[in-house]
Amino acid sequence: MQIILRYEGFVIYRDKEILAVRSRPLQFPWVLLTTFVLNMDRTNLSNAISYNLSEDLGFTRDTVNLGTAIYSVLFSLACLGGAVVCKIIHPVRWIPLSMFWWGVVTMSHALIKNRSGFFTGFIQFVV
Repeated sequence: MQIILRYEGFVIYRDKEILAVRSRPLQFPWVLLTTFVLNMDRTNLSNAISYNLSEDLGFTRDTVNLGTAIYSVLFSLACLGGAVVCKIIHPVRWIPLSMFWWGVVTMSHALIKNRSGFFTGFIQFVV
């Protein structure tokens, strides 16, 4: 045990607590990396539209707009459901699982060949 003088007065910290506080900075690079990848994924469709995604796959911009609307609605619903699942199975298990599956489905978007695959990809992505 250690007694540390801080702004809240004398507080006794257990060795376990001190170790936990010291290990927090080791987690920050991973949090920043996953946030960066998430941001890249969110802007991925915008970049694809800029590089003629709809013309390459043979559908119109209206299809892309409809896909974006479907994604937004399903993502919002999945956030609510994900919060409930997170409470049930705890964030320590849920966050790595969701990040892993987010990456798997994002990589599977490379296999999109037509309009129906474009819409199916959004449904798989969220569910």
